[in-house]
Amino acid sequence: VVQRASVQAQIAAPVVEAMFILGNAYMYGQGVRGTDVAEATKWFQMASNHNHIQAKQKLFELNLKKINC
Repeated sequence: VVQRASVQAQIAAPVVEAMFILGNAYMYGQGVRGTDVAEATKWFQMASNHNHIQAKQKLFELNLKKINC
């Protein structure tokens, strides 16, 4: 018997990865009109809310840049 939470996590994983990919697209202006750090941050935050480790790292890096500016 597969537990419901496990199935939901498997279904959500590609969506969370897509959030991270969108964050990168806006961060680096790939496939979108120019760069948009605010929009990138929004997508990284959504992925981070689902425990996406790389998204958490990007948010950390963005916060460091804000502090050092």
